Amino acid sequence: MMTQKINPIAYLPIEYRSREFDGKLALAVNLIRQGFTVVIGQQWAMYNHFRSLPLGFVLFKSQNKIHHGAMAIARSAGHMVLSLEEESLALTSEETIARNCPPGTYELADYILTTGDVEKNAHVNAGCPASKLIVTGNPRVDVLKPQYRLLHQENIERLHERFGQFILINTNFGIKNSKWETVEAVRNIEIKAGSLDPNDPASIAKFDSMVEWEEQNSIGIADVVDKLSANFPDKTILVRPHPGESLPKVRQQYAAYNNVKVFHEGSHVPWTLAADLLIHTSCTTGMESAIAGKTAMSLVKLENWISRAFLSNLVNPVYALSDRLIDDATQFLHGKRDVPMPSRAAFEGFIKNIDTVSSIDLITKFVKTLPFVAGPLQFNAIPTPPRIQVLVEKCSISIDEITAITLKLCAIAGLPAETKPVIYAMGDSIFLMPALGAAVKG
Repeated sequence: MMTQKINPIAYLPIEYRSREFDGKLALAVNLIRQGFTVVIGQQWAMYNHFRSLPLGFVLFKSQNKIHHGAMAIARSAGHMVLSLEEESLALTSEETIARNCPPGTYELADYILTTGDVEKNAHVNAGCPASKLIVTGNPRVDVLKPQYRLLHQENIERLHERFGQFILINTNFGIKNSKWETVEAVRNIEIKAGSLDPNDPASIAKFDSMVEWEEQNSIGIADVVDKLSANFPDKTILVRPHPGESLPKVRQQYAAYNNVKVFHEGSHVPWTLAADLLIHTSCTTGMESAIAGKTAMSLVKLENWISRAFLSNLVNPVYALSDRLIDDATQFLHGKRDVPMPSRAAFEGFIKNIDTVSSIDLITKFVKTLPFVAGPLQFNAIPTPPRIQVLVEKCSISIDEITAITLKLCAIAGLPAETKPVIYAMGDSIFLMPALGAAVKG
């Protein structure tokens, strides 16, 4: 474990703006209040410049092999390496958590932050020293809570102005309907990430079962959309694919329906909060919906190790039959059927920051214990070469957008109106936020 002292600087790289940005920015606001300088934004530019950036800690959003090279560079440059695996948020089995943590992870990371004790215990059982594991929860859960409603309210109102009352359909067909276009392309990415071993028949069988699982759920959800569209001709059915899915393919699939719209814009949270009902295919958003107090239903056409891995399927009603889900959804939307919310006990062990516990506070409290040394800081612009379209779609942020969201987060945090953080653009979708009241050179 690294013992070299670092500057009080937090590097917060982001892959998917739509799911990571709000929570990471809320963490950033808390950190700059506590004397930290923060660099936040698209991960690719940050990864290429760890050797030239002032030493700090890097909170990686994943620990699969795709990120191992950047972890090694950051570590060799003298940064402290932390990881909070976004793909393991609310997974329920050691098997699926292990897929996100290939060999070499524990040697590269100084600390691994976990969403709950279940994830922590999975790492211990896989050989990670307990001293490297810190249970913090995930800031994505914090921003679902009532105190953060101001963050989403404007977008909720805009959605109602655009679509009226709507049913939200979330899918997660990132293999069969990938932006990378083919199943083979995704297979190669899985191999690169370390979650698929092409020399292991059992690993190959698991990947093939994921493809079949998506195929069956895809057929089932299309039936749900078709029948709900007919049952509710005056209500909009909004289909929101996973950020890794190809939007044009889904739009083409539903082009003949007058009241079915396909979108993927911004954070999913306002869409979830604005919806009359969320229907999903074992998506993490189902669990997040339950935390936010919104009703969600899960369609599981093929029950297997994948469907059993999602906490959403423990806290949402699960349907194997499309017709049964359609009947219950119709009754619920007509006010003739209640769908009880899960008890908070259902989340115990899986997610630390339920109710009053704040992941943002837990992470801030932990990083304040790291070995820091104070001194003058100097930052230079980060060259950001043009990115391919897929990466642009994953994470693009303007200075106006980050400023507007930061001001809302400051209001939520109770900062005086005159206390405005300074934000500098360092490059394409990457920003510097000095500690409140601090000066930096650059």
